[in-house]
Amino acid sequence: MLTMAETGKRIADDWEPGCRDIAFARSRGLGVLQIREIAETFRDYWVSATGQRATKRDWSATWRNWIRKERPAISARYSAVEASDQLEVIAAHVRRPWCERGAYPRDILVRCVEAELLTRDEMEAAL
Repeated sequence: MLTMAETGKRIADDWEPGCRDIAFARSRGLGVLQIREIAETFRDYWVSATGQRATKRDWSATWRNWIRKERPAISARYSAVEASDQLEVIAAHVRRPWCERGAYPRDILVRCVEAELLTRDEMEAAL
């Protein structure tokens, strides 16, 4: 008999991308506001899916594949997103207790400090 890990599981109703998932999307050139909207679409799609196709062994891998396939269309839709808005979202995300250290590059965090959205201590704690 197969275990749950071998057969997969459904996505949680309250799923949010982890810091590494966000960092992957950022590495593909997506802004934080873009990622937030994409995550909502991703979660809603998989929560509403039915049958065997709705179960996955690795939801982070599924997220990465979603980002890879959707990136060209996503970038075209969101090319006008303001950088300052993205920095505000990054700063808010860094303050969350579950955000992993090293999820954001130093230069992005420095820009948050320069915009007075994070303190130096918050930046150092996030690195």
